[in-house]
Amino acid sequence: MKSVLLLEDGTKFEGTGFGYPKTVIAEIVFNTGMTGYQETITDPSYKGQIVLFTYPHIGNTGINPEDFEFDKPGIEGIIVRKLCRTPSNFRSQTDLNSYLYKNQITGIEGIDTRMLTRIIRKHGTMLGILSSVENDTDNLEHMLNTYKRAGTERLVKEVSVSEKTCWEEPLQIKWYKNLKKNNKNNQKVTVIDFGIKRNIVRYLNYLGFDVNILPAQSGPEEIIKTNPDGIVLSNGPGDPEELSYAAETIKNLVLEKIPCFGICLGHQLLALAMGAKTYKL
Repeated sequence: MKSVLLLEDGTKFEGTGFGYPKTVIAEIVFNTGMTGYQETITDPSYKGQIVLFTYPHIGNTGINPEDFEFDKPGIEGIIVRKLCRTPSNFRSQTDLNSYLYKNQITGIEGIDTRMLTRIIRKHGTMLGILSSVENDTDNLEHMLNTYKRAGTERLVKEVSVSEKTCWEEPLQIKWYKNLKKNNKNNQKVTVIDFGIKRNIVRYLNYLGFDVNILPAQSGPEEIIKTNPDGIVLSNGPGDPEELSYAAETIKNLVLEKIPCFGICLGHQLLALAMGAKTYKL
């Protein structure tokens, strides 16, 4: 099926659609990884975005549930140069195209992904409309121009736990060499969940920590009540500037002299709490 991608600067790409036939509007970002497309697709940090893969051949190892970073993918769409429809890997349980269709995610292949990457690199992240059911440029432009971006607070709420959770799922050690499991070290780590990837908490569990996960909206009193030896501020989607409540909470935690470690969005929120500024690439 034919598919069209229109950028907010007017640039138009035509290619072949795959996955679920639909129209989506979202911010377009690119990922340069040669492997790990499944982890990227299910990474909550990409919630609400269209992901462009710069590596030319995507899907060759299929999909398996052990490598999911979240219960379901949160991306709006996927852009590749070439989609592999016949994966070859002993762990594969389904192909990428079927997985995307099942999760109602649309995709486009056969476009100049290098050109698109250069456009985004030069002008910064921009909105795009991707459709395999509508190809009239005027209609696409109208939909794109009247689109309202989703707020970060809403995105984070959709990927964060809703209540305190004790994480006990182990790391799949059979796929990792030279890792030595630590016994219980009697230390507690509390994770503030802005959209954490599963492998982060799997590793914390593997290193012997007692891991508690709290919702992103948790206040300092609720966090301190878990009696943590350290706090992990997780990755997540959106703009940290829109999460002022989180930066204020982190500031209070630092004043309590509790060690804090930030990843991705969590790192940016930690920077804001310390008085720094963030900006979008």
